[in-house]
Amino acid sequence: MVMIWAWQFSAHVFFETGLNKPSILVWAIVFVGIVAFVFGAILAYVSLPRKTVFQSTYSSWIAAGPFLIKISLPLAVFSAGALILRIDDQGFGLFLNIKVALLEESVSGNKSNLYFAYAIIFNALCVLYYCNTINFMAHKRTLWIVALTAILCLFSGSRGLLIMFLIAMFPAYIFHGKDQGPKILTLPIFMVALTLAFFFLYPIFFQSYEFGSDGSESLLDYMYTYLFSGISAFSYFVDNGTPSYDCILLIPRVITFIIDFIFSTNFYGQCPALFAEVDGPLTANVYSIFFQPMHDFGLLGVVFYLFTIGYVSMLAYLRGFFYGSVSWRFMYGIFFYSIFMSFFEDQFARGFIYYFFAMSVLSFVWIINVLDRRCQSHN
Repeated sequence: MVMIWAWQFSAHVFFETGLNKPSILVWAIVFVGIVAFVFGAILAYVSLPRKTVFQSTYSSWIAAGPFLIKISLPLAVFSAGALILRIDDQGFGLFLNIKVALLEESVSGNKSNLYFAYAIIFNALCVLYYCNTINFMAHKRTLWIVALTAILCLFSGSRGLLIMFLIAMFPAYIFHGKDQGPKILTLPIFMVALTLAFFFLYPIFFQSYEFGSDGSESLLDYMYTYLFSGISAFSYFVDNGTPSYDCILLIPRVITFIIDFIFSTNFYGQCPALFAEVDGPLTANVYSIFFQPMHDFGLLGVVFYLFTIGYVSMLAYLRGFFYGSVSWRFMYGIFFYSIFMSFFEDQFARGFIYYFFAMSVLSFVWIINVLDRRCQSHN
């Protein structure tokens, strides 16, 4: 996180990004948050004994990976086939409909598009778990699995899902590929190609949505918006006190829906699916990781929130890469993605759907292990 925000600071101070430059107060808040994150990580590091030699004691969790792929791949094939049939019926506007359904997390009306998105998310996380269990660069078929899953993520209409899948894979890739020599370059080249394809293909698929018909928003503006608008919009919030919402933004919307269902409240309706847009001068509605805790609890909320993230992410790293826990290594990949995207928006709260399905995958693996042990005991 330190490197990410050092890059953001350098870009806004020394280069012209086409966005309003954050105030000194905003950079002070960012600095305090980063310090809290570092202290949380240090506390986890010094409080947890570390093993100097990696030794996996989770063989049953590793064995579940291939079985998980056998279940998730038919789901991916079914999703892809259904998407192709629906494209023939609805055209490429289908992708936008799926994207909107995922962003708004619809709880009423036709939810078929949301179910498609959920199926693709589950499949992507199954593949991610599988990649944490094997030396996946040693198998060409695994690279094909990664490629097909990444393409399916792109076709789901969610840029966030594709980025999550690719970035969350890096920690496991580095861990498994450290002894593979020149072959270690294969996946980074592949990921860079997919990322470039994302930046160029996504605007084509969503041209009517992302760009004006008069070409008023260029591809360069599009890239600047997603690389640098988070802190610029957060600066607007700090300076003007808007947007402001009558709810706790750190509570994921799906949780507010459950609360409403149990207690007959209306928290879900009060919490926005999308934040208000800010012109700075490029239009953006993302406010970096600092917006929600600052909006809900002020500077103290920023300190506590970033401290907690630092502690938990370091705990996941140590458990996953020093203790050999596949489940923690899998979760750290998603933590790594959320930390990486901190310059854009808070993917711990806003990206809660990824954590929900990650826990679903781990629960499914746990069930597989329980059934496997019972079968072995009977034999």
